Amino acid sequence: YNDIVGLLLDHAANLNVQAGYFGTAIQAAAAQGHRDTRSTVELLLEHDADIHAQGGEYGAAIQQASLFGRLEIVELLLKHCADINAKVGKYGTALQIASARGDRDTIDFLLNHNVDMNI
Repeated sequence: YNDIVGLLLDHAANLNVQAGYFGTAIQAAAAQGHRDTRSTVELLLEHDADIHAQGGEYGAAIQQASLFGRLEIVELLLKHCADINAKVGKYGTALQIASARGDRDTIDFLLNHNVDMNI
């Protein structure tokens, strides 16, 4: 997907356009499980994709990464100052989502990064 994203960026695509269930490009990338997901998210971040964008069915990028079990992406998004307590969409915060999924690794990671358990 990096080639496609790169091509679109070369043609001045707006990374923050809302489209469909996943919302923006970074929200969609955060949810995906392809072999180049991390590098795609990094590429989008390098080009100022809105890490806090809301929209789509699944919430902000950090929520989508949590929903789809992408701990590596949750970590990357937090390094870029994603809102660990974001609560948009219908699934709750990243911690609530990870808890509902029984994703202990993501839960442990979030708890070790000062997530608010009382939201």
